[in-house]
Amino acid sequence: MPRKREVSIETAEYKALVHIAHLISTLDLNHVLTETLKHIADVAEASKGSIVLLNRDLEPYQRYILQRNLPPEVSYIVMSQVLEGGLAGWCVRERKGAIAANVEEDERWLMLPDDEQEDVKSAMCVPFIFEDHVQGVMTLVSDEIDHFDNIDLQLATAIASQASTV
Repeated sequence: MPRKREVSIETAEYKALVHIAHLISTLDLNHVLTETLKHIADVAEASKGSIVLLNRDLEPYQRYILQRNLPPEVSYIVMSQVLEGGLAGWCVRERKGAIAANVEEDERWLMLPDDEQEDVKSAMCVPFIFEDHVQGVMTLVSDEIDHFDNIDLQLATAIASQASTV
């Protein structure tokens, strides 16, 4: 008999995928990505998150965020730095999701000099890939060390795959 946590996670995963499928049918990219980010953050119990869309040269051009609001010119610089040397960039280059159980100990996590996010202890990133092209990357963070697990990563990967079709 499956453990209660496994059953509830399978139910949450199913509900999340159905919700994202419904969103995609609206064909409103802004709405789909904003709601996708909110929904996966809720399911994974993440404290913050972002989705960065990339152009064909893998440069950032749009960001959906559930965390601090940065001015557009600063946001672009931060996105570029993270894609160059952070966990999100690693996921884009490797074309797969990853978990940083403790961002202070993970060499893929980029701490910027002016970064004052003491509430970021662990992170998970997943690329959005469609027709062999990386279209973006989603990052979720938590204020707890070792918050995300492989079930969260599988769910985020499935949702990113589904949402990348928009």
